[in-house]
Amino acid sequence: MKILVADDDFASRCGIVNYLRQFGDCDVTVDGNEAVEAFAMAQDSGSMYDLVCLDADMPVLDGYGAYKKIRELENTKESGSEGRVRIIVTTAYEQNAIAKKSIEDVSYIAKPIDFDSLKNTLTNIGLIKA
Repeated sequence: MKILVADDDFASRCGIVNYLRQFGDCDVTVDGNEAVEAFAMAQDSGSMYDLVCLDADMPVLDGYGAYKKIRELENTKESGSEGRVRIIVTTAYEQNAIAKKSIEDVSYIAKPIDFDSLKNTLTNIGLIKA
């Protein structure tokens, strides 16, 4: 599995990357713009990500803005809904996640990350087996 993690907080970023490495190769960015650029480069090279983890609250471009731009990039390639990358948004603000729940194709995980919840989410979105 190819994974992109975008989080501006060093401790959060290290924790999630260290956990996800057991499932695949992880690329790391520190803001939403970098995440979108990394996604675009992967798309152009034909080496798509299977999973993108976005922190909701990042400088430059937040996780929701990055989500929107990633979906726009996918739409330009006409990948169809089956070919879309799975996206997980992490947030330390529960009301932030609740307010954004209308985004149907995003999974949410509260910070600090509970790795059992992360594993369950990966199972639920079909990236790993239970």
